[in-house]
Amino acid sequence: MWWGGGGRGRRRGGRARLFGPAGRDRIRGADLSGSQPVTYENLSGGAGRSVYYRPQRYRAEALFGSARPKVRVGELEGELVDLSVGGLALRLRNGTVRSGGPLPVEVWLHDEIAFSADAEVVRVDRAKGRVAVRFIDAMPQIALLRALAAERKARAAIQQGSAIYDQVPPLYHAAIYDAVRFLSHWQAFLKHTEDEIQRLGGGERQSRVQELESRAEERMRVEWRAVHSRANEAAEAILKRPEFMHSAKRLTELLVTPLLLPAPIWRQAFVKPLGYPGDFQFMNCIYDASRTGDSVYARIMHQLGREEVLAATVLDRCQFLMKQIRHAIQQSVSRGASEVRICSIGAGPARELEEVLLNVGVPARVAVWLVDQDENALGFAYERLQRAARSSGANVQVNCRFISFREMVRDSALMSEMAGQDLIYSAGLFDYLRQEVAQKLVTDLVPLVGPQGRLLIGNAALAEGVRWVPEFVLDWQLRYRTVAEMEDLGSRLPRGLKREVLRDDSGVWLFLSIERA
Repeated sequence: MWWGGGGRGRRRGGRARLFGPAGRDRIRGADLSGSQPVTYENLSGGAGRSVYYRPQRYRAEALFGSARPKVRVGELEGELVDLSVGGLALRLRNGTVRSGGPLPVEVWLHDEIAFSADAEVVRVDRAKGRVAVRFIDAMPQIALLRALAAERKARAAIQQGSAIYDQVPPLYHAAIYDAVRFLSHWQAFLKHTEDEIQRLGGGERQSRVQELESRAEERMRVEWRAVHSRANEAAEAILKRPEFMHSAKRLTELLVTPLLLPAPIWRQAFVKPLGYPGDFQFMNCIYDASRTGDSVYARIMHQLGREEVLAATVLDRCQFLMKQIRHAIQQSVSRGASEVRICSIGAGPARELEEVLLNVGVPARVAVWLVDQDENALGFAYERLQRAARSSGANVQVNCRFISFREMVRDSALMSEMAGQDLIYSAGLFDYLRQEVAQKLVTDLVPLVGPQGRLLIGNAALAEGVRWVPEFVLDWQLRYRTVAEMEDLGSRLPRGLKREVLRDDSGVWLFLSIERA
């Protein structure tokens, strides 16, 4: 991710899928060489848990966005968590309910009943206040509910009109005006000047464009930092007043975001073409120092995007991880180990591993495990690591597993296969996990760490002055954590483990380190 790498993949593996020369054909169970058409006899079905079909469940936010429906079960009321044609889950606001039924269930959208049925309560999680029900006498039409929600949302937006922006505090309005003025001025000026250079022709056109770009970038960097500082200050005030958040984000995405999209890094971050924030292509925009863009303005703003705090410090985080990987290799070799086992969860492009293989003499066989929910990211990382190993002469085995972390910890065969790791690390996955989910994952990963091995969990630190761009401009939410919250991730672990919270050199990234004796 801009700030994480990994994140949530667009496609998910139910069972761990192999990747690489030995495993790629097994992903789909078909001949991928292109010489034979796919026929019924070589189509594959489900595997593992996915053999047991059940209707697809849709998360409430995926169906309805921020306008989550409320649900009534009997006399109780709650918020919809997920929905399928067979039932739903809700989070109760108060009270409790027993298993059984039948009970009347109503799904409400914008103060109207969108669906009702008799239902049976099949599961109650009192600790989390969650209830699962199965419909008895009716099934919802998911597409119709989604269309109805969109219609109600559009009706409410039309009724409110542009007056929604009247809610934005004056300080934030002023900051947005400054940003729009800056971006509009430089975009128009640079386009006109670049067009003039090209129109006049001559053999010095390229050098004149380069000089324009260099001079303009120097001045724009100064102005952008001032605009950025005022916007961050105004954004911090709004973050303390959540009732203004929606209108402020809408105003930002209406006026500021479109002016940044000509620059590749901003477009990749906002559009999220692979379906999730911080994909491996975006991470490569940060790692690769090449100037990209089809105009002077686009190239300059691309570079300024790379200099955003949470983007620029990804390189510091990479250096920190490289140091930890080298240390793990050295420690294992000093103990006389014949093989060093290293695993990256939410691996993304795995550039830190590539750099270690290219620049450090690796004196032992290294078994690398890459786990990610994006098959394209695994393909990129696999090829780069194999090339790096061949270039340096390192003895490296790369094992890629295309699977979600939730499914990974449920797959006993995979967990057994991955046991005994000298280093397990995750750089950016935890930035997207709720505290209780993150705690559970830490607890599940520790048994995979071998004797004297280490688990390293990274997360963006809670700090002021970094949230305007990701949250207001790019619609990109992270879970920033304090040192205390990082320590709390290991609160469910047994005693006898060495735990500490580390920082990279930038101070922007925290790491929970857990070592086994």
